[in-house]
Amino acid sequence: RDWIDVVGHKEVPGRPALYATTKGFLDYFGLASLAQLPDADNFLSALDKAQEPIMLDESSSDPSSTVDTQAADETDLPSTEQIH
Repeated sequence: RDWIDVVGHKEVPGRPALYATTKGFLDYFGLASLAQLPDADNFLSALDKAQEPIMLDESSSDPSSTVDTQAADETDLPSTEQIH
């Protein structure tokens, strides 16, 4: 997608690559600059909230959406007459 480019190498043993985002990255996410990205603290806080389990109460479940696996299993299996 060309969102990052190698822009150089750090002058330390192993010379690790230095990366930078591209204009394509900014365009894809509708950003004018990297300053519009959330800071790390806000990002980690939002990530923690997104990973919290969501508890559903029983009144919100739709019984018509459940699958009867026993019925499906019995109809999918061949009878003993079909095996021989």
